[in-house]
Amino acid sequence: FSDSFTVHASQAEYLICSSSGVVRTSDRHEGDPKIVYNGGWLGQIITRDAWDSTMAATLMKIGCRTGANHDHADAGQFQIWYKGMLAGDTGSYDKYGDTHFTNYHQATIAHNSILVNGSGQRQPGEAGSYANWQTDTYKTGTVTGYAYGYSDVAQNVPAYAYIAGDITPAYASSTVTEANRRMLTVYDTADPNEELYFFVFDNITAKYASYKKTFLLHVPAEPTINGNTVTMVNQYGAKLVMQSVFGGDNIEKIGGANRNYVVNGSQITPTNGGDDGFWGRVEVSPNTGSKTSQLLNVMYVCDEDDPTDLTATGISNATVKGAVLGNTAAVFVIDSARRETEFSFTNSVNGTFKYYISGVAEGDWLITVDGTPAGLARSTAEGGLLTFTAPGGVVALTPSDGSGIGWDATLGEGAWPTFGFEELNP
Repeated sequence: FSDSFTVHASQAEYLICSSSGVVRTSDRHEGDPKIVYNGGWLGQIITRDAWDSTMAATLMKIGCRTGANHDHADAGQFQIWYKGMLAGDTGSYDKYGDTHFTNYHQATIAHNSILVNGSGQRQPGEAGSYANWQTDTYKTGTVTGYAYGYSDVAQNVPAYAYIAGDITPAYASSTVTEANRRMLTVYDTADPNEELYFFVFDNITAKYASYKKTFLLHVPAEPTINGNTVTMVNQYGAKLVMQSVFGGDNIEKIGGANRNYVVNGSQITPTNGGDDGFWGRVEVSPNTGSKTSQLLNVMYVCDEDDPTDLTATGISNATVKGAVLGNTAAVFVIDSARRETEFSFTNSVNGTFKYYISGVAEGDWLITVDGTPAGLARSTAEGGLLTFTAPGGVVALTPSDGSGIGWDATLGEGAWPTFGFEELNP
């Protein structure tokens, strides 16, 4: 330190910066985790596979409480980045409290979340005190499970991240009686040119069967829609492909000049003409006529010139909804309560897959494929998720105490099995 600088440094700053034991890292992010879970009132996971501008990253938020005031009504929202935004929240913060800020930018419709009957989540006023903030008025959700893992022991290569939550409290009881969202990011893809897979499962019960349920996806460039597939390429040549596997009876894009901030048919323009850089949004809705609907939307991220053309294959029965994409099979128990008893499903795709089974009770589970034992998998209390590698076929899962099987290895949410199907069945 020079004399002139030490005058302006606190004692703590002086001790830290002048210590002979302080060694500069090779990179300012050295040692930082690439997957971070923020608990408490946030209830979210942030993932990335690198620290440079070409990273692939996701934000998956449940949101347990709203701070009101400047906070947004965005429980259950997600964002995806690769060489720039691919899916994000929208609107312009041009003037606090104006019509655009309150009715669009701050509202659910500007985020990758869920609308029911055209309405978003509650937007309560300022709490005024900590005691008031602790009441149910400001409760927006509960994280019901989270888990993540890396592909390497050093935890430098992310494999997956998962979060589940009940966001029913975010909505008015006159509109929604149940809203559960689960999200899964997978980096361990079949092809290194596929940056990540992303799965969003929603189980929603509206107050009335006539109420429309809407999945929102906000994109920076105009997308194309072909059947159940939405494709969008951003200005940096990164591509997002979304397939509506279940619940996509109606897919519509809304955006462009004077249509990028539409609410109930009317454009709400920012007071100062601000521009968020987004084209608009895609709305995915099941047909009305049923109070309860399940939606499963599956995405993958790659470069614009990548020849990859993946098709998601659905998995469905009375117990689960899921999809196979590339080397990944993501399966979600429909019921919000964790499954405690045996169940099964059929993966009709040939090959060997990395399975993610969401919504199961804590403990060891015996995995069989077409009646042949494939291994044990373990679900933790925090996660409620099974991860394992096995072939396609009829996959059955049975709670097990692990005794009498003769295998030393089990697998958990943070690691892949030390054995595969082929090793167990030479």
